[in-house]
Amino acid sequence: MDEKRQGAQSTQDNSASIDMMILLENVRRGILHYWKLGVLLVLVCAVGLAAYARATWAPQYTAQASFTVRVVNPLYASANVYNIKTTEQMDKTFPQILQSQALRREVTKTLGTSYLPAIETTVLEGTNVLTMRVRSGDPEWAYTVLRAVMDCYPSVAEFVIGPTKMVLLDDSGVPTAPSNSYDFVGEAARGALIGALLFAVFILVMSFGRHTVRNEDDIKELLNLPCLGHLPATKIVGRDLSCPLVTADRGRYGFTDAVRLMRLHTEREMSEQNKKVVLVTSATPGEGKTTISVNLAITLAQKGSRVLLIDCDFHNPSVSEAFGIQNAGGLADFLEGRISVKESVRQTGVHHLSVITAGVPQEYNTVRLLSGEWIKRLIDAARAIYDYIILDTPPCGLLTDASEVAEVADAALLVVRQDYAPCASILDAARYLTDMKLPILGCVMNGVASNVTSYGSGYGYGYGYGYGYGSYGSYGSRTEADTSDQTSSSANSRV
Repeated sequence: MDEKRQGAQSTQDNSASIDMMILLENVRRGILHYWKLGVLLVLVCAVGLAAYARATWAPQYTAQASFTVRVVNPLYASANVYNIKTTEQMDKTFPQILQSQALRREVTKTLGTSYLPAIETTVLEGTNVLTMRVRSGDPEWAYTVLRAVMDCYPSVAEFVIGPTKMVLLDDSGVPTAPSNSYDFVGEAARGALIGALLFAVFILVMSFGRHTVRNEDDIKELLNLPCLGHLPATKIVGRDLSCPLVTADRGRYGFTDAVRLMRLHTEREMSEQNKKVVLVTSATPGEGKTTISVNLAITLAQKGSRVLLIDCDFHNPSVSEAFGIQNAGGLADFLEGRISVKESVRQTGVHHLSVITAGVPQEYNTVRLLSGEWIKRLIDAARAIYDYIILDTPPCGLLTDASEVAEVADAALLVVRQDYAPCASILDAARYLTDMKLPILGCVMNGVASNVTSYGSGYGYGYGYGYGYGSYGSYGSRTEADTSDQTSSSANSRV
């Protein structure tokens, strides 16, 4: 029993340690990702607080006087002791007398006003020297009130501490300079500190609330699906690589090996489940579905399989840019009847690989365009020619276009970028595909971070991976035409 308890305690400690490490990593990434927001918050708060303090700053003038207490009653033999005792007693009672209605009435009556500024007094320790200060925005008024209090105080204090006489030692006169100077540097520093604290709170809230997929175990726990591959994040020094290709990597830094391993697992799943048309999608934009589609198609074709890659994302066509070909004359043009299937199929620099770009739809309702009969006929005709058909679709968590394409697909491949989309969005995407009765082969984790930084040329690992909502590097030439004759022989005017 003790061993079991120790084991359970050790497991809990390890879990807590892992959770803390995840939190710290979230904080680190949050700072790296939102550091510009942090700088902006610090600057805005610094300038804002300094400007506010300057706008609301009002000069305050302090009039002060120092005085001693002298004995009035001659019956006391030791005037010195009596004076010190009286001063100590005044130190205790002076604030109360200053706030008393009796003194206020006496002073306001003398000055003919109903308003009195702030009044305070201090006693020099071990002496009978008192210092009284009056602070006001009007220097002359501050001094006038100071003199009035000194004149009226003895008569009021006599009822509390007995007869005394205040002897003036030092008088500041009417103050000529404000006692509260405006401190721009201090106000700006306080504002910068407030901005930094706000940024820290923001990062902590984001870190505690961030629930994303970090590894293969997270995928299995969240979706109960196999992870078919892990593609590293790629970057060239000086610029991010939006759509890395295995044909450009040349196997130097592991990207090609990762893609080929993904292709091996995906091909095995498709073979075991007898699937031929696979839909590649993601939960949100930015997860790299186009990178997975393009590289899966390339590696399948390199193995000798006849592959057709179709870009079904009209909202953000990316396949054409990945291969450096024109987007005109693609799937949308075929579905709207402007070109034939032969004219829509384009060749790439990869043997056995053909593509149909998205094209430019003239019809605004792309859902109705994809739900028509012609896309079904296109896929049916392609089944007789190609070994694999890969459909690059929009994120199924945002657009319903994927649901229409799902009608003609055999299975789906869900792309999950590491530590990117919320787990709830990924789970919704998987449920969405399941509701469409489309089997999910598995997931591919993309943008996996590595400790290796970017290299001088080729690929390196590190953050900087993009989705495809941007520009790709151009690829190769498009001179191969080995499959166009097969396509045209089975398709006349349209299909």
